[in-house]
Amino acid sequence: MMTDIEKIKNIALLFLNLPYDVNDNDIGLFLYHPIIRDVYQVLVSEDGKHEIVNVLEKDNWEKIVNQFKELIMKVKKIEDFYMIFNKPYFGVFFKYINQYLSIKDYNSFLKYLWVYMEYPNNDKNVGKKEFLEYFKKIDKNIFMNKEEIDIYNNLPDEIVVYRGVKPNSTYKALSWTLNLDTATWFAGRFEKDGKIYKATINKKYVFTYIGERNEFEVVLDYRKLKNIEIKDDIDD
Repeated sequence: MMTDIEKIKNIALLFLNLPYDVNDNDIGLFLYHPIIRDVYQVLVSEDGKHEIVNVLEKDNWEKIVNQFKELIMKVKKIEDFYMIFNKPYFGVFFKYINQYLSIKDYNSFLKYLWVYMEYPNNDKNVGKKEFLEYFKKIDKNIFMNKEEIDIYNNLPDEIVVYRGVKPNSTYKALSWTLNLDTATWFAGRFEKDGKIYKATINKKYVFTYIGERNEFEVVLDYRKLKNIEIKDDIDD
């Protein structure tokens, strides 16, 4: 199956036409939209002149939408959407386009969103069970690069994994790490009293190893974890 780029363009246009939301607080004015990032955007006129406009003004919003529509219609390959969509919306975009992707593009898009979305495990639009189903369909030889495949292939049948979380956060997530120091960093990333979970899992329930960002990440089926303990209660 080849990627149906025209179908995906049409889906992208639906996202483009969604209404925006605005949050005005003491920090500043924030715009929330799948594609349009900021309140102030660069508008390019027909004669090539650049003007910074406030998109909250109705006429400007329509002009900016039309500008992004032209950009979407010029898309030639799935990677072009990496720069068009805002990262927090990668997951929900994938939710609606994955059935139109080739095997190669399916794997590359899922990996890209997983690595570059800040909190894919907490995506409000795509549940963890949905992501489990997506990862069950990956081709490991496409999803991972050679170095990652070598590391994955050399993992033991029973793997020790860790997850560092904020207080009151759950261990029920797809992202774990093989490295205790990495989990420790995540546990204290925002608050000092975070928790570190330690568990074991059979390799057959580990979908992939991800070496990017040097987090020694394994994506796994958290429902298959065993011997789950909090680090403070165990002797490492």
